[in-house]
Amino acid sequence: MHEEEEIKIACSMFKKYESEIKNLTQKINESKKINQKSRYAEGLLKEVEKLLSCPDYDEIKLDCKNCRTISEFRKQTAELVIKTCKLRGI
Repeated sequence: MHEEEEIKIACSMFKKYESEIKNLTQKINESKKINQKSRYAEGLLKEVEKLLSCPDYDEIKLDCKNCRTISEFRKQTAELVIKTCKLRGI
């Protein structure tokens, strides 16, 4: 079993949402039913959008760049899960 490493980004907003994002990601991975995966992915997308619309984003700060990169990957993942569920007729 692969253990996920804790992401260390010095940002209160990232820390605020990271727990819920990890929780939703775990639920997506563990869900057996496609419609559940879709609901969790929609929740993940909403949480990630909060980080991507951060009013304090500073392109010079490494923590901001890392948060943005991670959030973009998570957004793509959520969108892919949602799209896959729609293709399956859910």
